[in-house]
Amino acid sequence: MLPTSTSSRLHPPKRPSQDPTNTIAPAMAMSSQRESASTVQVDSRMERFKMYPMAGATPPAPREGNGEPPRQRLFVRIRCSVRMSTETHLVGGTTLRQGHGKDADARHPEEEAAARRFIVHDPAVLRSEPACHAAVRRMLTHLPQLAGYYGHRAADAQLWDRFVPPGLVARIVARVAREDGLVAAGGAARRSQMCHVWLRVHVTSVYSVPKALLLSCEDAAAGARAGSGALVGGGGAAQCAICMEEMVAGGVGVVALPGCSHAFHRGCILKWFHRAATCPSCRRDMMHHVPEMCRIWHMLN
Repeated sequence: MLPTSTSSRLHPPKRPSQDPTNTIAPAMAMSSQRESASTVQVDSRMERFKMYPMAGATPPAPREGNGEPPRQRLFVRIRCSVRMSTETHLVGGTTLRQGHGKDADARHPEEEAAARRFIVHDPAVLRSEPACHAAVRRMLTHLPQLAGYYGHRAADAQLWDRFVPPGLVARIVARVAREDGLVAAGGAARRSQMCHVWLRVHVTSVYSVPKALLLSCEDAAAGARAGSGALVGGGGAAQCAICMEEMVAGGVGVVALPGCSHAFHRGCILKWFHRAATCPSCRRDMMHHVPEMCRIWHMLN
């Protein structure tokens, strides 16, 4: 049995029951900070965008705490359709693909109920692309179509940045800047803005058995070193049997396989594991080091 800290990057976490990927292949690990055998690919597209100033000046609202009149606001309505799919890369080059659910039309009437409305109260957010990007990213974490799958990673800005479609933030900031120009020229009163966005998102959860095998071998070798106090793979100059270039056994970027202690460049052995689950030097089978789920997938496919 692998330690908990090890298995968390190899096994899929417990996912919400509505997530179809939990029946297809191991999905991404819980922590985005640790290297994982799983990745998430996001194709987020903005199908339609409509933004316009609301009729009249800024609509009536309670005055601010300091007694000043209400500030310019941005009212955002987002409609989003999501398609989920999985890819499992097996040793030997086979890739299993499966899609889940229909990619519903975000403009279809039944999608109206799934639309979510948001309000940006701070006008400074509308004049800075980084601040506006962060605000849009937070909105997307509250969309039920996405939160049902990745809500447990709402704090992972790197993941959610991928869901922000190209061009959306720039168009919002440009439209507000245009309105500011009209106000500065005295041609219009400052008004709040209404923004409608239609998104189509395709998310692919990719799991790599070769990468899981590499991580498992690294963990098993580290456990062997900790148990024996010995440096597996030595520590002197050696030659990688795959690329035939020099390396320092036990050094950074070098992996000594458990059981046989044959060492290779990390990148080289990962490429090898895409072809075969054995040691390149002695042909010792390494598959028994991966989680049982990976072994089952490897045997069945």
